[in-house]
Amino acid sequence: MTKISTEYGYFFHISSLTFREKGLEYYQRLRITGGKNMDSIVKKLSEIESAAAAIVRHAEEQKEVLDHEFREKRNQFDEELEKKTMEKINEIRSELEKTTSSLLDEQSGENNDSIALLKQQYEINHTKYAKDILKRITEV
Repeated sequence: MTKISTEYGYFFHISSLTFREKGLEYYQRLRITGGKNMDSIVKKLSEIESAAAAIVRHAEEQKEVLDHEFREKRNQFDEELEKKTMEKINEIRSELEKTTSSLLDEQSGENNDSIALLKQQYEINHTKYAKDILKRITEV
């Protein structure tokens, strides 16, 4: 048996019985034992019903409070997750930019080397290239 305090006083909750069953049990006990006054039975049933209504109201209020707390925690979790996700995205983007930049620098260096080699070959062989071109033109 659990003692529960309500705004109407104390209510003793018997876990195996509902509020109405408890009232009916009380009524039957009074009837069997020769209870004198039907008003006292009605009064007790009314008290039990009032206590039950107060408990239900309190549970509804607690539910609203818990719902509000849950929403706040969920929103806070969502914000933290969003922040961590953006940090990770920025980190990945930064790494990608560094990798792309280094690849472009590497390719630029290779292209400059190729251009320098082609210029060097041209300087060495430009007279031969000119003679070969002139020979092809005059042969036709």
